[in-house]
Amino acid sequence: MTCNYFPVGPSGPSDRLQKRVVEKYISIALTNENPASTRGFALALGHIPKKLSAPNSTVLGNVIECLSSISRYDATVGNEKDAETRRNALVALRRVCQTVGLSPNLQKSDNEAEQQIGLTFEQISTVLNAFFLGLDDYNVDRRGDVGSWCRIVAMRGLEGVISMVVEQASVEAISELLPVKTLERFIGGLLKQLSEKLDNTRVEAGNCLQRILTKRDPSVPGIPEIQYLQESFGILLTKAGQEKQHINWADASLTFPFVAKAANMDVYFSYIVAGIIISVGGLTESVAKQSNAAILQIVKQGKGTKRMKTLSQSKILDHIFLQGRLRFC
Repeated sequence: MTCNYFPVGPSGPSDRLQKRVVEKYISIALTNENPASTRGFALALGHIPKKLSAPNSTVLGNVIECLSSISRYDATVGNEKDAETRRNALVALRRVCQTVGLSPNLQKSDNEAEQQIGLTFEQISTVLNAFFLGLDDYNVDRRGDVGSWCRIVAMRGLEGVISMVVEQASVEAISELLPVKTLERFIGGLLKQLSEKLDNTRVEAGNCLQRILTKRDPSVPGIPEIQYLQESFGILLTKAGQEKQHINWADASLTFPFVAKAANMDVYFSYIVAGIIISVGGLTESVAKQSNAAILQIVKQGKGTKRMKTLSQSKILDHIFLQGRLRFC
């Protein structure tokens, strides 16, 4: 509906229309002290058509900077943090990326008009960084772990942007936009969420991980230890038309043994330990039991390796010793 509602000529939107829509939305989202306003206008920025959100690279950059700023885990509305504003900003950020796409000079072919606007390398980096910060949102209020709303959206956003880059970008652009360190941080972030105590974050992390590891035509190149990951989680590459294996990631008795096996990979070890630390202190009996068992398995696997130093520094072993569960040593 917004595409038909806003009239834009061949030369782009008028200054008046730009000020009444995009600039107004950005200003309210950034400065208004009413959470109802910031939530709504943040979400609205993701629904305006490309002809308004990206008539040129400057306007697109302003939209991305606005959404990235208000989605930060330490962002405030007035003097208070607002989880719904942060979540809506991340939702809108993903939608803007889907609407706008990549800049022609990053795409596989540049048959489109040269003046077409798309996400640049710097803007993609800003978006990815915003989603990575969203994975670190552990804010709580009287409703509980409201930061998990942002972490779930951030996982979806990272998966969506990475898939878009792989599908649209040239080989040279993919290696530049998605270096190994970025993919390590992405997969590590998913593994951390998969190791945590909340069922809904484990489900989202597991589903994202499964889709990324089984993605074909094209697949995501450069993921560290991808074969071991596929083996650890029992994700089998499926032939065309064959139903993918379903894993109930909410089931702690299935998820945590997989996590313990994946902890054999040095590159992801610290991410997994950081997630299990949260699960060991959980109130749900099944999660606490399975996460403790996973830690014991990780300790057995890590004897005599540098991973034990990382584990001891986390002080998680102190908790298990107090419970009298570390009996094999």
